[in-house]
Amino acid sequence: MTESTTITYPLQEKGDRVPTLFRATVYSTVARLDDHSPNETMAYIDALDRDDAARRMKQMLAALWHVPAESVEIHNLRGESELRLNSTHRDGADLRLFEIGWGSEKGPLYPRADELPYLLVRPETMKRLMAAWTMHPRKRMAQPCRNLTA
Repeated sequence: MTESTTITYPLQEKGDRVPTLFRATVYSTVARLDDHSPNETMAYIDALDRDDAARRMKQMLAALWHVPAESVEIHNLRGESELRLNSTHRDGADLRLFEIGWGSEKGPLYPRADELPYLLVRPETMKRLMAAWTMHPRKRMAQPCRNLTA
């Protein structure tokens, strides 16, 4: 039996810093379950800062994927304000949080509709992200993510 990881979030009290949303590209470098490795995908997490986001994301994804935390790779970790600032789409509110690129005549690109990212977030953030996902522009999808461990 493997040791489980406990992730502690302190109870938020009045005056405490409020967690913010972070997004990253994630994958695992090890195979599991008949040589299957989780493909590169996006993950979102609420955290106090970038270091907190990376640490919690590694722990949570390792538990979900049944892999060692050291095998979870995180790239392009960005906070919500940075995602909004770098967005090429000026309307669409929270939909901009899913933007992953620009496709000349297509405009902003988004993950494929069948590639729902990992949403490791608080219930209020989940509501925001799910509402934005329902606005997903199916005609402006990016190419499927490739498996970086292949």
